[in-house]
Amino acid sequence: MFASFEQEGTYIGPTVHISGAEALLHHIDQVLKTRPGFWRERTTLVYVHHDCLRFGWLRGADA
Repeated sequence: MFASFEQEGTYIGPTVHISGAEALLHHIDQVLKTRPGFWRERTTLVYVHHDCLRFGWLRGADA
């Protein structure tokens, strides 16, 4: 994670706006703890749009 996300980077998702790599890791950890079997998969290349990196993703859960 730290190799690909700047220490003070910002992640903006459908329901969150997070600043900092540590905060993002904490958020991911909390999501995974509350949703056993939950997963996300990147479905597009990462691209630049209005000075932001963007990507498409798909979410699902193990049966």
